[in-house]
Amino acid sequence: MILEYSFTPKYQISTDTPEDFCNLLKEYAKDFEAISKIKNLEKVCDDPSNHCWHLETNDPDEIERLIQLGFQDVEEIYGDDNQNEED
Repeated sequence: MILEYSFTPKYQISTDTPEDFCNLLKEYAKDFEAISKIKNLEKVCDDPSNHCWHLETNDPDEIERLIQLGFQDVEEIYGDDNQNEED
């Protein structure tokens, strides 16, 4: 299974109040700290307004952990068109 984590800062950061903004950044910092420890992440987008990484794994425990961090199944996002062309 290929999982994707995508982050688009200009659309996801709310600045309603300084406290909201600070709390949101703390949450992102926790997520990115955990993501930074994952080995074999492949950056698949170099657009400065969208950051996207892929990771391929078949380990059910790792899949569950990654989904809790906000990763999504590439097949669910894009359908079968974006899967490996080995089929």
